[in-house]
Amino acid sequence: MRIRQLIVSFLDEKGVPGIAQQVNVLPPQSLMNSIPDTTRDQIVKGSILYSKYATAVDNDSAYEFLQRKGLEDQAKADQKDKEDAAAKEKEKAEKAEQKAAEREQKEKERAMKQVGSTLMGTVGRQVGKELGKNFGTFGKQLGGNVGASIGRGILKNLFSK
Repeated sequence: MRIRQLIVSFLDEKGVPGIAQQVNVLPPQSLMNSIPDTTRDQIVKGSILYSKYATAVDNDSAYEFLQRKGLEDQAKADQKDKEDAAAKEKEKAEKAEQKAAEREQKEKERAMKQVGSTLMGTVGRQVGKELGKNFGTFGKQLGGNVGASIGRGILKNLFSK
């Protein structure tokens, strides 16, 4: 560090030179080229802020946070839509299965009624023929028809809702 002595004069407001005076000047303490890497490392590591800024931290920006949140919200909405669609499909399948079961049950009931009607008609016809045979062929036929009607009527009254 070398202090230099110079003589300096300043101009006043009207541009007239002032009295010359001797001054001490401390020239800049800088170099015109780069410092060595070892010197740079010593200066950086000797700083009191080195411990705070030594490790690089990449925090999320608000834009990144909102973009990620938007993607998460979109994924949740898509998942909910898929679940709703699956629930609707399941409900639709259950309704179709229930309708098929109801149709099958009605078909069984109809078949049972037909079998029962045929059976009761046959039994009633035989009973009517036996009762009407005392009145001849016409009585036998009439008794059979009446007996069949009565048998079917009884069955219908037993199984009607």
